[in-house]
Amino acid sequence: MTFSSIRGNLLVKNIIISMVQNNRLAHAQMFYGPEGSAATALALASMQYINCQNKHNLDSCNKCASCIKTSNFGILNTFFCIPLINKGSKFNSAWFTSSIMEWKKLIKQNPYVTAEEWSKKQDPGKQLNIGISQSREIIKYVSLSSHNTEYKFIVIWMSEFMNNNAANALLKIIEEPPRKTIFFFISNNLDKHPPTIISRLQCHHIKPFTALELEQEIISRFSVSAEEAKSISILCAGNMCEAFRMQNSKQCFDNFENFKVFARSAYTQRFSDILNQAETFYSLGRDFQKFFCVYSIKILRAILLIKCNKVQLANVTPEEINFADNVSKTLDFLKIKNMFLQFEELLYEIERNANIKIAFLNTFVNISHIFRGN
Repeated sequence: MTFSSIRGNLLVKNIIISMVQNNRLAHAQMFYGPEGSAATALALASMQYINCQNKHNLDSCNKCASCIKTSNFGILNTFFCIPLINKGSKFNSAWFTSSIMEWKKLIKQNPYVTAEEWSKKQDPGKQLNIGISQSREIIKYVSLSSHNTEYKFIVIWMSEFMNNNAANALLKIIEEPPRKTIFFFISNNLDKHPPTIISRLQCHHIKPFTALELEQEIISRFSVSAEEAKSISILCAGNMCEAFRMQNSKQCFDNFENFKVFARSAYTQRFSDILNQAETFYSLGRDFQKFFCVYSIKILRAILLIKCNKVQLANVTPEEINFADNVSKTLDFLKIKNMFLQFEELLYEIERNANIKIAFLNTFVNISHIFRGN
């Protein structure tokens, strides 16, 4: 992975490049940012740049033997530490190796993948954890001599899942690692790390992607229209993983039509239509249900901005603006606020595995009353 293949975060890229060129590379670094940010991608690009045999001023060559191995995850002298389901205190080498191979495959497909996505590959009902057994393996690995490449890397992915025992076991080796050994911590939540760990790291804050960066990446990867890409980028709030998931689901483009049916049925109180929609809503899965709630909130925001004569801030398509303008004539500010709260409550219930049919119908009835001023 090269720096040029990752959109945005120019400051962090320049800091890494400058440190390498000036031979002032910190031996322990933290890449932290929100879910779906480029934290993992930038850490991998940094590793490739550091070991590149023909690096230039702005990026790795992506052609030398070292770059090819790194981009294909055939990285020598690299130990990956990832959160796993707890299998007991003893280290199971075969199971760990199998899990790492599965994780590498997932990251290669999507370097912006979240801990939630990885958890689904493990066991969604159980807690991920980085335990002391992995810390012991890191200490053992660091003591080995490097092979071929100049640097040795330890990558701790989603390090916020590291428990206190595991973190404490690494304090000394992080502070005083062997020569040319570099730790890369990758995290979505800096605050969940012990201060004793943070104080030993050089931290790089990875900003979320802008809507334009998301839009450009979606168009580049999936060859979709600019309008479709813009619709996805607006919904995803800087989360590249969410954007990929929405595009792959092929369901996000129905949100506008679904919301129109929902709003018109609620306004006219056509309960038979909404019962059919509830069945469809239930069958499409949690991801689509969450997308629908987020999209509905976006349209309500557009309606609010129209009423405030700030439509230029709405970030919606012309068709959506036209619909929102028509709906805005039937709503006042209090009604819009109450509808916001209804969809936020529905989203909350979806995330907590409530009975979706009942929750959806309850939201419909409440919004129907709001439309009517009851």
